Amino acid sequence: MILAYAMLFFLFVGAAINVVVILSVQKLEHPESLLEVIQNGESVLVNGADYATRAHWAEDNEFRPDLLADFHGAIGAGPITMAVWKNDYKKTFLSSYTVGGNIMSEFVTLLNNGSGLTTSNSIDSMLFPTAPGHYVQAFGGMTDLDKLFRKHEAALVHLNQKKNVTIADRWETTDKLIVESIQRQIKYVKNLPFWQFRGCYWFFIRRHRMKNKSIAEQYP
Repeated sequence: MILAYAMLFFLFVGAAINVVVILSVQKLEHPESLLEVIQNGESVLVNGADYATRAHWAEDNEFRPDLLADFHGAIGAGPITMAVWKNDYKKTFLSSYTVGGNIMSEFVTLLNNGSGLTTSNSIDSMLFPTAPGHYVQAFGGMTDLDKLFRKHEAALVHLNQKKNVTIADRWETTDKLIVESIQRQIKYVKNLPFWQFRGCYWFFIRRHRMKNKSIAEQYP
């Protein structure tokens, strides 16, 4: 009897996660309507000490303030507040955003083949399979931006050596790049066979299997 209840519980949880993933994909199909630029700089993230720490790091490493926005893409939750800095020379963004009261950070570099490299400290960035030609690595809980950035730059060196990929020579506006990136990802996910039934696997297994797996390990 206990085993039967346990199986029913796991089936229910798995089904619920698949439903959330389906709803998320459907909502993210039109990201241009979900990104709200913050004009006055008033947000939970901007007013926090963690934001100040990241802002100081950005300034010290030649990243300039670029975008403040609320992203209304989460299911059953409020907006995700996002602050973005960018380094024009390295064509790299530093993005910090709040999820459930926690601040996550990631570096994104645009590449010359039209793709990009993302290095995140949140394993949620590994939830969806990566579209071909795009590269993502996640080091869960790595709050030290120096360490995270070194991981990012090491991945760039590896991609240059193994894939002959270099940094892009130009870029579009940040909000446009965010929207196009989400659209590309969702289009790829929806083209996967039976994607509606894969959410449970992606959530429970893929995220954790890809955690702390560097680009060099993913593409030896």
